[in-house]
Amino acid sequence: MGLTDPDGPGQQTGSVSNADDELMNAARQDENPRTWFRSDRVFLSDGKWFFHTREGVDVGPYESQFEAEIEAGMLKELLRERGDKGEGCMSVIREFVLDSYAMGRPLTPSFNHPLADIG
Repeated sequence: MGLTDPDGPGQQTGSVSNADDELMNAARQDENPRTWFRSDRVFLSDGKWFFHTREGVDVGPYESQFEAEIEAGMLKELLRERGDKGEGCMSVIREFVLDSYAMGRPLTPSFNHPLADIG
């Protein structure tokens, strides 16, 4: 189905023919489906959803997998914006968790390594 031209009733602009549509679908038949979120970092524990960071922190709990995936993406962007490495990343994660308290949805992170080893 093409796009309707606002200048004339029933006029088609930029239409895609059935042949073009079939060609695009045929080209994608061998394509592997993609996962757009890093679902391997999101996990369920005791009925609540968490995500795991590269820094070894499990952040959560969240009510749904979707919410955990969105929040993981938000934290990833914060870490990227700051460009922090090592201990700086932990301060960004700490701020992220503290902000959750201010928003009334407190997170309870767990650390996969002793804090003394960071840095």
